[in-house]
Amino acid sequence: MRKTSTLPASLALATGSLLLSAAPVQAAPVQAAPVQAAPAQAVAASATGEASAGARTALAARVKVSYPRGMRRGGYATYTYKVTNAGQLQDDALVLTTILPSKAVSKVRFVKKPPHASCGYRSLRVYCVVRLGSANTLGMQFRVYVKYKYAGNFMADHYWTPVSYEPGLGAWDYVREVSRDDRIGRSKTKISLR
Repeated sequence: MRKTSTLPASLALATGSLLLSAAPVQAAPVQAAPVQAAPAQAVAASATGEASAGARTALAARVKVSYPRGMRRGGYATYTYKVTNAGQLQDDALVLTTILPSKAVSKVRFVKKPPHASCGYRSLRVYCVVRLGSANTLGMQFRVYVKYKYAGNFMADHYWTPVSYEPGLGAWDYVREVSRDDRIGRSKTKISLR
C-alpha cells in the first residue's frame, strides 16, 4: 500500500514555494544505502568458490588485515593477516601482499609466517605466497619500521588472490600477477610528531 507523501509539500510550504498538481504525490520507494566500512582497525574481504548461493556463506574464505590507527614518529606499524576457511579454496596457493608508500620504510621484519610459505620484501611489496594444505586458518604478521623524517598519514594497500602453481615460476612471479582487482582495502595509520 502506498502512502501519499506530505514531506515535499511541507518542505515547499516552508520555503515559500508550493506547486500543486492534480495527482497526489507518491512517495518514492526507499532504497537502502550501500553500507561502507567505517575507518577501523581491520579490513576484510571474502571469496567464494563455484558454489550455490545457499552454500556460499559456509564456503567463503575470508581475509582480515589488522593494523594500528596511530604510531610515533620513527616507530613501527604491525600488520596482521588472518585467513579463515582457506581449506575451501580450489587453488594451490594464496598470495598475500601489502604495497607500502615509497621513501617511508626503513626496514620490514616478519614476526609470524604461515607454514609452507615463501615470504619477502621487494620493490615496496611485503608478500607471502602460501601453499594451501589441510590448514583451515592461516596467519601472517610483519612490522614496518618507518623513517623518523616521515610524518603525517602512512597509507598501505592490501591485496590477496588465490593462484594455481605453474612449473618454472617463483614466488615473485606470483606477486607480480596481483592486480588492482585483488585489493582488499587501504589502511591509514596516523604518525604523531611526538
